Amino acid sequence: MSFRFNLSYAVALLAGAVVTLSVRYYTASSESVQLRVSGFELQRQIEEFQPKLEAKRKQLALQQEQLNKGSAISTTIGPAVVADIAKLADKMSNQKLKDLLLRYDLRDSSASHGVFTPSSPNKN
Repeated sequence: MSFRFNLSYAVALLAGAVVTLSVRYYTASSESVQLRVSGFELQRQIEEFQPKLEAKRKQLALQQEQLNKGSAISTTIGPAVVADIAKLADKMSNQKLKDLLLRYDLRDSSASHGVFTPSSPNKN
């Protein structure tokens, strides 16, 4: 009888282990399913935002291009225009234009080249 008694304990212990492992497998698989669903949702959100992100990148590139053009104009054309205004002011003895150039502290940095630059930060 002790053999049957030990066998029944062993069978019960084995059944308990199977039930425990089954519950653990179920919870692990349900967590896995939840993680997969969450992953798919995140993937969908990423795919949804990518066209918007690409549009913003293109918009930023266009804005940067415009800024670069403006910077090129201000560094190449701007001083030449100011020099022409200064020459015109001297030629026509126009005191208002001379005063305007002085107000913004623009001085001829090279008399031979006629390039005008601010000699100090704007004092306005």
